[in-house]
Amino acid sequence: MNSSAAGFEMLASRVWVDRRTVFVELTDGRQLGFPADRFDRLSNASNEQLQKVTLRLNGYALRWEEPDEDISVDGIFEGRFQRALPVAARVFGEASGIYTSHGFEYQSLAPWCEIISFCRRILPK
Repeated sequence: MNSSAAGFEMLASRVWVDRRTVFVELTDGRQLGFPADRFDRLSNASNEQLQKVTLRLNGYALRWEEPDEDISVDGIFEGRFQRALPVAARVFGEASGIYTSHGFEYQSLAPWCEIISFCRRILPK
């Protein structure tokens, strides 16, 4: 069973990339996003490579063939990233709840794992 600390399954129904931010929509309708640069292999990937993400294992994982990267949906939700946010972003984010990555400003909705979730406001329905 794939479950988070909250005790329910984290299954993705779709995944997409916009401006080097990876977004995941869960089967319950929630959407989360994270900067691709939080993972070593993704940080070195081209924009074209990032776009080629697919869902695997019935929504339990994200997969990039090139670069060779697999990330669990649970891991994303629980904030298990390989790389920390840049120091300036962390300091600014701690003070304001906002951080910037690749010139885009993000609101930190869960400080314990720094997951961003603002897709519902910015994406067309």
